[in-house]
Amino acid sequence: MKKTMSVLVNPRMAAEGFRKSPWLSALVMCLAFSCGLTMFSSLQSATSGTAIVGTISLVFDLAYLGASLAAVFFIWQLKASGSAEKFKKAAAASMALGLVLVVTVFMLAVTYFSMYSVLWGLTDEQLAEMEMKKEDAEQIWRLLPFIILSLVCNALEGVSFLLFRQMLRRLGDMTVGKLPSTGVFTACSFVSALTAGMILGRTLFEVMSGGGVVRIVFSAFSCLAEAGIYAGMMLLCQGTRSALRGE
Repeated sequence: MKKTMSVLVNPRMAAEGFRKSPWLSALVMCLAFSCGLTMFSSLQSATSGTAIVGTISLVFDLAYLGASLAAVFFIWQLKASGSAEKFKKAAAASMALGLVLVVTVFMLAVTYFSMYSVLWGLTDEQLAEMEMKKEDAEQIWRLLPFIILSLVCNALEGVSFLLFRQMLRRLGDMTVGKLPSTGVFTACSFVSALTAGMILGRTLFEVMSGGGVVRIVFSAFSCLAEAGIYAGMMLLCQGTRSALRGE
């Protein structure tokens, strides 16, 4: 009898603990701050780099902004009420945000691959015809490691939100007493921790590559906001998993 009651009560208690966790508030606030920074960076994305990359970045920045605002709204609603329906809506918003990030990575990867493939075969004469110097081409090649790192970070961000969506769906089931497997919590915790670490590494790489004070400050704030999202996600996953295991 005691074991049966534990199975019935603990999932609800774990879902309630997730909903009331200060890390959920931190995640939402960091995501909202990231939305604000994205608004400022959209114009820069549209006017820097090549016209194609700038346009793609602007389009997906706007898509990220819309999906992030929806995620902020629906995840924050969980603080007021933890019904299964609200967890379902938060899960849908997280999936939308994850898909935006994954599609963005795919489109940028294709664009950069095409650009570098063309650049690879250009001679000095062809560069001159394109009003480019050899130094310009070398500078573009030096950016390749940072571009790859950024794409990897964005891909991990997308996967993190897709796993977080699965976690929110499990939490919705837990509100009605269902006891889920903790595998998705472990996976989401691991990927979100890796994502936060990669974001910190990307920011360090960007700062070390040089730039003005404004760029460094903007990168630092952006890093704190993005790393805060995934650190909060990791701690929420670990806390819920521990609650389900009775730790």
